Amino acid sequence: MSDDLENGRRERVLAAALATFARYGYRKTSMEDVARAADISRPGLYFLFTSKEQLFRAAVTQALDDDLAAAQRSLDDTGRPLRDRLVEAFDAWTGRYIGPMAKDVAILMDTNPDLLGRIVVDYPERFAAMVTAAVASEAPPIAATPTAANATEAPPITAASATGAPPIAAAVTAAVATEASAKSSSAADAVARTLLSTCSGLKHEVAGREQFVERMTIAVDLLLTALRHS
Repeated sequence: MSDDLENGRRERVLAAALATFARYGYRKTSMEDVARAADISRPGLYFLFTSKEQLFRAAVTQALDDDLAAAQRSLDDTGRPLRDRLVEAFDAWTGRYIGPMAKDVAILMDTNPDLLGRIVVDYPERFAAMVTAAVASEAPPIAATPTAANATEAPPITAASATGAPPIAAAVTAAVATEASAKSSSAADAVARTLLSTCSGLKHEVAGREQFVERMTIAVDLLLTALRHS
C-alpha cells in the first residue's frame, strides 16, 4: 500500500475514532466500536494503534493539528484586515466545537487531561504564540522614554546624529529601541492572552457558533482599538 493511501486510511480512522469517543466517552468506547465506525477490521485497527489510549491521543492530536493549520492559514492571509483574520482563527480554534454535535468533542478533550498529558498545554501555547505574532506584526510602535540615568549620560539623540553617534549615545539609542520593542511584544502578548481567556469563557456561554463569532468580533475590536491607542 502506498504511503498516501496508508496516510489517508490513518486519517479516516482517526476522524472516526474522535467522533466515536465524543459520542460515547473515552471509557465507554471500545476498539471494536471504533473499528466498526471506521469500517476497518479489529486486527487492522490494532495494526495501526496498539492501544485505545494511543488511538485516543492520536485522534485528538490530529484534530488539534488541523485546528492550528486552519488558524495559521487565516493569520497568514495578510491581504485581509487583522481583525477578520483573528476572528477567523479563533473560530477555527474553538468556534467549530460549539453546537449540539461538535461540543461533544470539546467536552471529550476537556475531561481527559490525564490521558492527553502535555497536549492540553502545548497546543494552546502554540496557538497563543501564533496570535501574539499576528498582533505584534501590525501593532503600532510604542515609544520608550530614556531613564533619568541614561538622559544624563548623553545629549538628546537626533536622527541626523544617530548614524555617527558616539558610543554612549549609540548605547542609549539601542536601549531605547530594545525597550520599545519589549513593550510592543508585551502588549501584543497581553492582547493574545486576553482574547484566549475571552474565547474560553464564551464557549461555555454562547448558544451556537454564530453567536461565538459575533462575541469574539466584539472582543477583537475592543482590544485592537485599545492597543492602537495605548
